[in-house]
Amino acid sequence: MFNNMTLWKNLVVALVAAFALAACSSSDNGGSTPAETEPPAATGPTQEELDAANERADAAEDALQEEKDKQAAATAAAKAKEALALFNSFSDRVDPADSTSALDVVTATVTAVSDSDDGGGSAEVTGTAAGTTDGDAVGPGVSGLEVVRTAAPMLGAWQGTMLTDTSTAGNSSTVVVYTDVAANMSKTFKEVYAVDGGYNGTDQTTVDALLTANPSAMIRATQFAGAGLKNHAANNAAGDEVIYTGTFDGASGTYSCSPTATVTCTSNMTSGGIVLDPDGEWRFDPADTARVSQPDSAYAYFGWWLNKTAGGAPEVDVFYGYTGDGAVDGTRFNALGGTATYTGSAAGKYAMNRGADQNATGGHWTADATLVANFEDPTAATAALQVAAAGSITGTIDNFMADGEAMDWSVKLNSSAITIAADAADFTGNTVWTVGGAKGAAGGSWSGAFYDQTAPADGGNDVPSTVAGEFQAVYGSVGHMVGGFGANN
Repeated sequence: MFNNMTLWKNLVVALVAAFALAACSSSDNGGSTPAETEPPAATGPTQEELDAANERADAAEDALQEEKDKQAAATAAAKAKEALALFNSFSDRVDPADSTSALDVVTATVTAVSDSDDGGGSAEVTGTAAGTTDGDAVGPGVSGLEVVRTAAPMLGAWQGTMLTDTSTAGNSSTVVVYTDVAANMSKTFKEVYAVDGGYNGTDQTTVDALLTANPSAMIRATQFAGAGLKNHAANNAAGDEVIYTGTFDGASGTYSCSPTATVTCTSNMTSGGIVLDPDGEWRFDPADTARVSQPDSAYAYFGWWLNKTAGGAPEVDVFYGYTGDGAVDGTRFNALGGTATYTGSAAGKYAMNRGADQNATGGHWTADATLVANFEDPTAATAALQVAAAGSITGTIDNFMADGEAMDWSVKLNSSAITIAADAADFTGNTVWTVGGAKGAAGGSWSGAFYDQTAPADGGNDVPSTVAGEFQAVYGSVGHMVGGFGANN
């Protein structure tokens, strides 16, 4: 009995404790949550501190702008100094008291050479000077491995190349040439190489004949690869010929050789290309569809060059010409009538100084060129074709751009008589430079020639397709300009 009572007491105590604990827990969950403590308010910079920071930022920006202004002023001063030197160089070669005198521009002989790749469009220039200034020979002088070649912007159909040589300390030579050279053309093998009946009345031709005016590097065949002398044995069914598939100048075809007791069919790969046996027994038979990529070998060109020497005055000149067979037949030219319009581009150098040397301007420019030829009645010419009786030509250079800025200039190429000879038609005249609508006096000069005449029998009309030339212009005593131009009909 005692034990049971004790057990019950203990059980009651435990239950009471359990209920008390549950009540406490219920009170914590169901009661109000004490308010959270707010963090202290953030403290920022004072107004004085903000003002000081802004002042420092403004000062740094002002210092940066001041440095930019100094650099811009230094650049402008350097450009003005260079322009003044160019202006003075021009002035040394023209009589400022005679507004009609032409610039005594030295003459340079320049040759343009087309690219060998399929891109076309650019040219290399080498040159020598025929004239001198102050006793010093001048000329483009851009040849050799030191020349840096870069593309110049296209001028319509005229594609430009700039060549610069700074290999001599303190000196530099720059040439910019524009050509209308076309991209490579694809021609049939027979259009390029004479193969008909070249070997036993077949289309085959001896490799020796092909190599008469072509490098052995044009020979390609897998069996010829590898250094050292190789003796090739017959590999055809009859056992009497060596026959390999290959290419010559990129055109597909077959190489063959007939070995005998006294004739060997050998090949040797050298640094200059494949050398086949000297007996002249190797032949090449082009495939019926074989074609050859050929660079444009006839094109006009024009441009300008600039030489600078340490401590010396800069020298500038312009040039034009034609690479390939562009001669005009004087008799056929003389028979022309009517008119022809030529449109194209021009480029050159200029310098202006209105009296404040620090404000002199100068540099290179590009423009549009338009020329109109008026072919007179052919009966007016003499039989000797030595008088200016084949008509006249006039032109305009306008839409000038210099240093990325449009210039309110135009140069009138005044009417010039066309002089014809047995194989040429050219012209000379004077120029008028207009600035901002105000015409200068007639001064300076221009000259040029017609090129590329195609006869009716060859699908043409005897009107030359191209005109190229050069000009000099003066604007009173404050402006000088030289340029070359090219235009197509």
